[in-house]
Amino acid sequence: MTTLLGVDPAILALALLFLLFVAFIFEKFPPDVTAAGGAALFIIFGLVPTDEVMSVFSSSAPITIAAMFVVSGALVRTGVLDALANIVVDGAKTRPVAAVAVFVFATIVASAFMNNTPVVLVLIPVVIRLAASLGLAPTRLLIPLSYAAILGGTCTLIGTSTNILVDGVARENGLDPFSIFEIAPVGIVVAIVGGVSMLALGKFLLPTRASPDGMAGDAETSFLSEVTVREGYRSIGEPLANIADFQRSGVRVTGLRRGGEIERGNLNEQVLRKGDALIIVAQTSELLTLSESSGLRVGLRRSIEIDQDADVKVVEAIITPSRRSSGVRIADLALGRRAGIRVLGAFRPRHIAGADLSSVRLRPADKLLLEGTPEGFEELTRSGDVVSVTSPGGRAYRRRQAPIAVLALLGIVVLAAFDVMPIGVLALVGVAAILVLRCIDNDEAWGAIDASILILIFAMLIVGAGLEATGAVELIVSALTPWLADLSPILMLLAVYFVGSFLTEVVTNNAVAVIFTPIVIALATQLGVDPRPFVVAVMFSASASFATPIGYQTNTLVYGAGNYRFSDFLKIGIPMNIIVGVTSVLVIPMFFPL
Repeated sequence: MTTLLGVDPAILALALLFLLFVAFIFEKFPPDVTAAGGAALFIIFGLVPTDEVMSVFSSSAPITIAAMFVVSGALVRTGVLDALANIVVDGAKTRPVAAVAVFVFATIVASAFMNNTPVVLVLIPVVIRLAASLGLAPTRLLIPLSYAAILGGTCTLIGTSTNILVDGVARENGLDPFSIFEIAPVGIVVAIVGGVSMLALGKFLLPTRASPDGMAGDAETSFLSEVTVREGYRSIGEPLANIADFQRSGVRVTGLRRGGEIERGNLNEQVLRKGDALIIVAQTSELLTLSESSGLRVGLRRSIEIDQDADVKVVEAIITPSRRSSGVRIADLALGRRAGIRVLGAFRPRHIAGADLSSVRLRPADKLLLEGTPEGFEELTRSGDVVSVTSPGGRAYRRRQAPIAVLALLGIVVLAAFDVMPIGVLALVGVAAILVLRCIDNDEAWGAIDASILILIFAMLIVGAGLEATGAVELIVSALTPWLADLSPILMLLAVYFVGSFLTEVVTNNAVAVIFTPIVIALATQLGVDPRPFVVAVMFSASASFATPIGYQTNTLVYGAGNYRFSDFLKIGIPMNIIVGVTSVLVIPMFFPL
């Protein structure tokens, strides 16, 4: 093979790889952009045969990862993850220590079967609420959330995209595929040791730092609204305390209007009647869920009826400093008559906007949740009374479809465990089922896929193919072999693990998985030892990243949410890396003999 520059292809490939790693470290561009640029250079310099570039896109690993993102999104949309999280928060009121332990355990279990990135994304606001209920700073619990998700992700093949990716690269290099639970014995031991270590170290090494201004325990806006009980509602005649729709953590009932009078006290004892109007403060998703419930009408009691056949959508809009809208009661607002729009709720930063929805007097910067037709919203925007007409921050939960989403996940896990079909095929079938059975809309399903991760993976697969094709992998192996030849297998395993761990902290886990896996396989083969335990070490070292906020996606998520400093991760993360690394190296040979 020759290159445009007339340089030895292997040397040029290694030089480009070094520059790529430097670019990852300095973060001038997002990791996916950096990886795409590196892959482009490999192609431009002729380091990857054209047919191998296109064959990268037939890899099963990225497709499986994308499908599992959709399954995770369905579990979020159907309220499964929210329900599990709320059980933990409710338990904290009576047994705080047990609640934290259950929270850590539940996060580990959830992350073993769902991609751990969406798990953390959904649980961040729950953890902030949990911290508030325990009188703790969120910084005491957000890093443990990320670490628990990382530990859970090591327990199964589908717990993290890194495991799936390493398995795919290993198969392309001639190894037998890993089953879904093959790494579970190692992962469970590592999760137990890591979880106990995290709880013990956290008492001394986690910061207690106040939240930044405006940081709230809810990821979504909570709107003041009214819900009118109509004929046909299934819970008429029941006390409010027994009605699940109004006892969820994202819904707070502040009053009940009956016969022109508003009751504020002993609300849970009130028996619901037809015509009652409940005054509530509710998160966007919960409010939209109530709006879709049969027998309930959300919003002003006296408002227009929108044609059910019309193309109706829900938006959020911010009130402008307009003379026509400022100081006007929502009940007197001409939105319905002028534009055919219904007001579902009102939000005012740091305050409840009014005693009830109809009496709210609008101020500039108030946010309204509105329902109407596209034509109505165009008319509203032209009026100048509102700005920033955007999609709402949440969607209605589809709790009736929750069993379907859970069964889809269980089906993927169980059938993959019994090797009925490859996990990628099962994941695609599961995605088809949850789409057809309406667990999640198609636009939301595709939105649940983290495209940046897929671009990063495909780009790094191209780079990996270039290293293989140019002989760069063999060059690295031949350079390392003399240094490792005299080491015992356990010391070699230790070296592989901590090299992978170091690279993950400074680069990114999926990039390390693609580049390091074929090198480790070739190195083990050269030294005459079974490469399988070393591939497992790559899985764990590339997934169990604790020491920096850039090494793993979940760390990055809590880094921004918790007002952390970079050094906060170093203080607790370096000991965690050492403890989890040593544990992994000692346990891997028990289940994958060297």
